[in-house]
Amino acid sequence: MAMTPLKRPKIACIGAAHWDRLASLASPLKMHQLNSVSTQRVPSGASLNTAMDLSVLGFPVKLLSVLGNDQEAKELLRALNQSGVDSGDMELLDESGTGWSTTLVCDDGNIQFGLADLSLYQALDEAWLKSHLTNLEEWRYWIVDNHVQSDALEMLCKQAKEVGTQLFAAADSAALVKNFLPILPALDGLFLNRVEAEILLDRELASTKEAKEAASDLLAQGAKLAVITLGPDGLVYGVQDRSEIRHIETLPANVVNVSGAGDALTAGTVASISLGNDIDCAIIHGIHAAKASVETFTNVNQGMTPQLIDEFFAKTEAA
Repeated sequence: MAMTPLKRPKIACIGAAHWDRLASLASPLKMHQLNSVSTQRVPSGASLNTAMDLSVLGFPVKLLSVLGNDQEAKELLRALNQSGVDSGDMELLDESGTGWSTTLVCDDGNIQFGLADLSLYQALDEAWLKSHLTNLEEWRYWIVDNHVQSDALEMLCKQAKEVGTQLFAAADSAALVKNFLPILPALDGLFLNRVEAEILLDRELASTKEAKEAASDLLAQGAKLAVITLGPDGLVYGVQDRSEIRHIETLPANVVNVSGAGDALTAGTVASISLGNDIDCAIIHGIHAAKASVETFTNVNQGMTPQLIDEFFAKTEAA
């Protein structure tokens, strides 16, 4: 069952929004000396990437985050508005600058390393969220990342239950992934990569079998859907109402940059779920969205249309 041109539900993304300077090496990295790179500044952050992906797919989407009260914020808000993302509730902080990151991308599209100053996200706390909850109620699906502080995450879970909103969580920082541990029973879905899952569960996941066991453990701890991405080894996922944990291989792709692939997976999966598709169908949609993402240097592929996703999925069904 492919995504249909029905009215798309409103989806809100809550968490990180900043600038990322993507640097592409002109030659192999040499330590302790100057390396020549080409750079491109792009909007970034898990919640921002997911929101822009959803907008490309034709969904009404709101982004809720904080920015500095500076020129970088003005330019980021302009980029969001041009992409069709509702940024009306973005908050500007006088005491902080807009967040930034620098990502070094290898010639195979993988990330060599990254640097970031995201200290302003400490403001994503309970007091901040409380002032925006009323404006979130009409958005029927929420996706939150783990830059949101623990007290705000707990408040968000309570509010989602109260108003009947489906709540999904996607990690953006391995260092903060344990923020999700107390709220697992409240989540309709959890999206992690291998490293994030290892940190959350305090153990190494060296094989697909171990990743499947980890997904099963996340379900046992309350998550209704658990997805763990494994880079070139695909992903594993499971749902509460069946015992089988499934593994799906990565689709063949002309990989340019893997940054943003997980966010596209989240966007494609939640989008499909919101249209009434079952989890297996939704995961396939998410995987095709991720494939579209890795084939562009920026974090969001503006060519990732619903028609493109449908075309890929139709070929998968016919295989």
